[in-house]
Amino acid sequence: MKYENEDFLKFVRTKGCVICGSKPAIAHHVRDKSNTPKELWGGTGLKPGDYAALSMCPKHHKMLHDGMFTLKEILDIKSMIIMNLVEYAESKR
Repeated sequence: MKYENEDFLKFVRTKGCVICGSKPAIAHHVRDKSNTPKELWGGTGLKPGDYAALSMCPKHHKMLHDGMFTLKEILDIKSMIIMNLVEYAESKR
C-alpha cells in the first residue's frame, strides 16, 4: 500500500515553512527509518509517503538537503505531522 495523496501535499504547501514561516513552501517528505510501515516513512530505495510531509521554503529545504541541519535537531517532527493530518481532516468536513 502506498500512502499518496496529492490533495494533502497541496494542503501542506499552503502552510508556511516549518522553520521560518515564509511562503511559498514546498512539501518535504520526512524519512524516519526507526518507524514502520516503511511505505509511510520510507526505507532503502523508497520515498516516504505523502502523509509524512512538512512544508519548507526553498531556502531551508536546500539547506536541509545540503546537510546543514536535520529536522530532528530542531523540531518535534511526529507531532507536526500529526497536527497537519488533523488540520487536513478538519478542512475536509
